[in-house]
Amino acid sequence: MPYGKDWAFMVSAPSGWQGECNAMDSIGAEVAYWPVGEEWGKGRSQLYVSVYRKDGLSVSDVIERDHADFAKRNPDGHVADAASIKSALGTELPVKLTFGLADGRFEAISYADQSTIVLIFGLSSRTAADRDAAMPKFRELIGSYLKIDKVDLKKARDGPT
Repeated sequence: MPYGKDWAFMVSAPSGWQGECNAMDSIGAEVAYWPVGEEWGKGRSQLYVSVYRKDGLSVSDVIERDHADFAKRNPDGHVADAASIKSALGTELPVKLTFGLADGRFEAISYADQSTIVLIFGLSSRTAADRDAAMPKFRELIGSYLKIDKVDLKKARDGPT
């Protein structure tokens, strides 16, 4: 269960995938998953969950900032809406597909609003076909997501008494 001073969430690895939690130092995301038998970044597709501190912004503001940053880094890139995906608690999460990334990758991105953060779920693939093939795993990841907004950090670290 990834957590910080005032946030926490739960996700499960999609079937046939392995992962790392609290992977900021090694991978650059709170949670990262990749197919069993492959190494992070060397396979056709990877999944990740990043934490974006809202600092008073709405989830819509965060999405707009993310798109503006995307446009700066990828002047030939495009973003398209895709069908939303339900979390474990039934919340519909918006999904965006990216095309024309400067590094040649194709992504699916989704956003989950929590009280102090926005989670950014990502599927990053070498080709559009690889992204499409991995979309069921992206749906499985988001479908496992449980929002946890009230965190007692001491209890989270120490466990039940």
